Amino acid sequence: QGEEVYNSSYNNERYTSKAFDVKALPTGNYTLSVKDELREKVAPFIITKDGVEYDVENTTVIFKPTIQQIGEKVHINAIMKNASDVSVVVSNNRNEDVYTATYEGNTSFGKVLNLSELPNGFYTVKLSMNDELYTQKVTIR
Repeated sequence: QGEEVYNSSYNNERYTSKAFDVKALPTGNYTLSVKDELREKVAPFIITKDGVEYDVENTTVIFKPTIQQIGEKVHINAIMKNASDVSVVVSNNRNEDVYTATYEGNTSFGKVLNLSELPNGFYTVKLSMNDELYTQKVTIR
């Protein structure tokens, strides 16, 4: 991990195009990371005295998990490039865990949580995998 040299956000734009002038950057190794709701594309490149070299072979796409509430059920789906443990925690609005489970060594993961037995209220679903934490607020009525 190195120093972030540029960060920008584009909201509610279906297609975005951006050009970067890297002439002012020193020679060295860099990474371009582009994120949207569903994925993150990570593209390494090298700035040399002669120009820019893209490392196409090591460009990766990381798919983000989906956490979707449908009625009193929460559907969780994830695809991982490398096998990873998946931890799921549901907490109430007092930050008390009401559900917790860990699933070992997955490259794909799918789970439907039935929250109908929980009291009405606001909950947070936390999904941890590949050293990343994803959260989604849900409401039980």
